[in-house]
Amino acid sequence: MPNVLPAIGGLLRLLLILGLLAIIAFYLYQMRARLALWWQSLFGSRDDAPIADDARGLAGLDQKPQRPFSSFRNPIGHEKDPRRVVVITCQAFEAWARERGYPRGRDETFSEFGIRLRQTAKQRHDALELFGRIDNATVRLASAYDRIVYGRGMARQSDLDAAGVIWKHMTRVPAVDPAVVSATTVG
Repeated sequence: MPNVLPAIGGLLRLLLILGLLAIIAFYLYQMRARLALWWQSLFGSRDDAPIADDARGLAGLDQKPQRPFSSFRNPIGHEKDPRRVVVITCQAFEAWARERGYPRGRDETFSEFGIRLRQTAKQRHDALELFGRIDNATVRLASAYDRIVYGRGMARQSDLDAAGVIWKHMTRVPAVDPAVVSATTVG
């Protein structure tokens, strides 16, 4: 009887290679759209210029509508996570300041925004009236925001106290007419 083991070994090797090729073919079939985009990016034409011109003209459309201060609720006593109290307070403060003519810059961190408001309060009387009383609380809250959002830290009791001071101030200062704000920020 002839030795069958080499024939079975060759057959198993062939089946293993065919199985691996089938897996690769299945993967390539599943990824065909991404591979086509990749191939297009390597060897496709570069007709980006008209799109880039259009994109510059439509730069303002990628911004989402900004949430008004009136839509925020004081999270102190309602939120169980103190980190959320700090983050929500910062978002509300940003909306409150924006509605009073002091918007946060698009590339500005919350700390930079707080520092800019602090410097503006030293230079302008109207800003001093708005932000002067909460100067220290704003700095404390900005520090807490950075620690929580960027450093994954925890909120401290002093952070919650600063949030309380800011909420008390924001709810005491009367609302501003949007027409007055847009006239003062434009001119």
